[in-house]
Amino acid sequence: MAQITKKGARQVTADLDKLATLFQDQWEALGIPQKIAKDFAYRCDMLSDAIEKRAGFDPSQIGEETSGPQEGDSDESYMNQQFSQQENRELRERQEGGDLGATPNPEEQTPTPGVQASAKALGDALKQAKLNAQAQAKVAKALELATRLVQAAEEEEEEEEEEVEEEKEAKKSAYDLFA
Repeated sequence: MAQITKKGARQVTADLDKLATLFQDQWEALGIPQKIAKDFAYRCDMLSDAIEKRAGFDPSQIGEETSGPQEGDSDESYMNQQFSQQENRELRERQEGGDLGATPNPEEQTPTPGVQASAKALGDALKQAKLNAQAQAKVAKALELATRLVQAAEEEEEEEEEEVEEEKEAKKSAYDLFA
């Protein structure tokens, strides 16, 4: 019996994954009951996994999280060139939670300037507005205060995110104890 190559397996599984996504996301447009579409998508995923295993690689190891940094540094032996999938996991969780929407935005997005760049641009615009020195000073003071408020809000948000992450880790540790 002929053995499928890894390249061939990737091509077949990519098509199966596209089919699964199509039926899962577009069941209504296809005129198929949602229950049947989800079942079909599930079966496509199972077929895809079986093909990948037969080709010699285990799909459950793809995206597997490991402890450690994303990039190793030769002078720091504890890094050992390990990759952490934290960013991918967070992105997946946001997408699955509905935070990112069902379809990607194909249009290129322009970068948003940072707080300091925005404050500088505002300051430059005010200088060109031909305000008197007293009005410019008041506006500059208002901009400085606004910048501090934004920075304080960002710091507070970072602290809250750290607390949420710590709570998740504590729950995971507790779960691991009982698993």
